[in-house]
Amino acid sequence: MNRNIYFLIQKLRISRAERTSVLILCGIMMIAPFIEPVISRDFEIDENLYSEIIADFEVRSSAWHDDRSEVLARYNPEPEQQPEVTSEIAVAGKNETIQPAEHVEDSTPAGVDSEGKINVNTASIEELVELPGIGPAIAARIIEYREQNGDFESVEDLINVRGIGEARLDNIRDLVTV
Repeated sequence: MNRNIYFLIQKLRISRAERTSVLILCGIMMIAPFIEPVISRDFEIDENLYSEIIADFEVRSSAWHDDRSEVLARYNPEPEQQPEVTSEIAVAGKNETIQPAEHVEDSTPAGVDSEGKINVNTASIEELVELPGIGPAIAARIIEYREQNGDFESVEDLINVRGIGEARLDNIRDLVTV
């Protein structure tokens, strides 16, 4: 029988790699009927467990959204609305309303001194962002540090703000004052 198989292989001119491939395919075809029921087994899903997972997901999602809103509110505060200023004066039994004069802006913003340097103790986020290397996030951290720890006593105190290192402080040292 081995001799007949050998002559068949010679007659069909099947290489060794092709013989190996045919044997592997035949083996898979013989094993497949036993593996198929294991793979296609239907799993039962517990609806109560599924609803608990969904409820837990909703709770965690809302907590995450609340935390995110809190952080965004801290670094991007809403501008406060200024009430309209009117005053009433009683003069000899007459009530007259005096309208406020037109608001005349100073040529320099509140956080800038006469030399053009920005005072880090009074500057707003918009003024701090004008400094090289200072973006909105670091400007917000400067203001947050100032509110938590009081006014800066020297320009070197800026090094205590997260995100400001020696290099960044050297870039803005001549542009700021306290």
